[in-house]
Amino acid sequence: MKKVLFTVALLVASSVLASPKTFYIDSAIGQDANDGLSPNAAFQTLGKVNSLKLEAGDTILFTSGQVFKGSLNIQNVSGNAEAPIVISSTGPEKAVIDGKGRLAALSIMSSSFITVKNLEITADGGASKNGANRRSMIRYGIFYDTPESGNFGNLIFQDLYIHDVYYNDNGYVRPNMRLQRKDKQLHGRFGWGVKVDCREGSTLKNVLFKNCVVERVSSPGIRLKSHPNDAESPNMEDVQILDCRLTDIGGPGIVVSAADNTIIRGCKTLRTGSRVDPRGRGQGTGIWVFNNNRAVIEKNTVIGARGPRDSAGIHVDAMSRNVFVQYNLSIDNEGAFVQLLGQVRNSTYRYNVSINDGARRKGEGHAAIDGYIFKLFSYVLADTENPEGPFDSYVYNNTIYVGRDVQDSTFSVESKSRGALFANNIVYTENDIFYNREESETSKLDDAQEDQLIYFRNNMFRKKYDWMSNPFTVPFPVIANPRFANAGGQEISDYIPQNKAACSKGIRIQKLPDDEQGLIGGFDVEYDILGMKVDSSRPLIGAIRPY
Repeated sequence: MKKVLFTVALLVASSVLASPKTFYIDSAIGQDANDGLSPNAAFQTLGKVNSLKLEAGDTILFTSGQVFKGSLNIQNVSGNAEAPIVISSTGPEKAVIDGKGRLAALSIMSSSFITVKNLEITADGGASKNGANRRSMIRYGIFYDTPESGNFGNLIFQDLYIHDVYYNDNGYVRPNMRLQRKDKQLHGRFGWGVKVDCREGSTLKNVLFKNCVVERVSSPGIRLKSHPNDAESPNMEDVQILDCRLTDIGGPGIVVSAADNTIIRGCKTLRTGSRVDPRGRGQGTGIWVFNNNRAVIEKNTVIGARGPRDSAGIHVDAMSRNVFVQYNLSIDNEGAFVQLLGQVRNSTYRYNVSINDGARRKGEGHAAIDGYIFKLFSYVLADTENPEGPFDSYVYNNTIYVGRDVQDSTFSVESKSRGALFANNIVYTENDIFYNREESETSKLDDAQEDQLIYFRNNMFRKKYDWMSNPFTVPFPVIANPRFANAGGQEISDYIPQNKAACSKGIRIQKLPDDEQGLIGGFDVEYDILGMKVDSSRPLIGAIRPY
């Protein structure tokens, strides 16, 4: 009987020892000699928090409104599905982690089931405290990394405000892109809002960013990247970036590289490639994916991307498959509206609205190349020999408007592209549309339909153009004015077409001749960009059903 009681006592004691703990940190009244287990016995410094051996269900709470200087480092810990490790503030007002001079304000290494929420994070310049290595040349608001083996995941980053992340101190002026590339040691030092890195040999699954705000960083806003052994088998899966806002980002806004099953939804990027702070990189697309399989990029707003190259609203980068760019609003992105790169397969832009995209002109200002309304080109990586593609691309039921302030528009299809359908789009430009205005040798085509299987079907234009007969075959273009509700406006509803007769001349979208797969889930959709039901048996032109 005594033995049984003793065993029960041990079990009770073990359960008490294993129970989750909440640790409090207060920079004003805390003391690192405290146990940290109540607000009145709080710790004081990030250094003390970094020394904790966290277990599943533990919570770290920073006192709301206070500033904590240094770097919070979480390493080799794991919660579980029922009891994640949580890092947050004590109340609604966000606590601030200031990582000035550090590699990262928040660094998470080799850890799983971590939730970070309701914090403000900044890291604005300061002498590097990380030694002279490659990573010391970069500064991060948040940095997550895996080792070279192991399975990790279940990360949540929610309700975070990440801002003013720069490697260089205020006063540094970054030169143009050519000089940045020439002297990376001097000019290749950047601040990233967030970087999530999954190394070769490990896996990372279930990563969520939700309701995060990123402002004023010198290069990417949110970037996730894996390093797969096989380019077609990414070692990062199930990424969601939802309802995030990114403003004045020196580089691209949101980038996901080498992932399977990505969703980017409800986000807004404003002024990527920004030089509002002269420390900014000065080039960047709003949202792009590289080597992604099964990515959905939808219901986002991308505005004002700038840069001498790239700098589209949304682009699908090399080696991606089954990417859906749909129901987005793209405004004044000088690089492009549609941009599909080499080895991209079975991907689509559909039911988007584009306003004044592709206005960049080679030789004007910082522009190294033209901007485009459509661009299909074969570039993969700098060391890729004989790149090809994109393959089997579907661009349909988009509404594109370019106003009088943009002198003209252009599009380009490189000769190594194979299989593309442009159909049911309204392409209404107040000025003219040119093909291959730069006269690039790689975009000089003989018979695009016969040689590259590039088809234009039932698109609406303001007028006929010479390129409709050479190098393209454009039978039965719909030459009409869609009579938008408010052409030149900035809202999707401004582009509701009033010309029902012209918009009723769409065609049913079908697979290209050599495409064995088509699009995952098929070509039909249930609703237009405004959520109005679409009758697939009565195909229309444009992204919005006419009223």
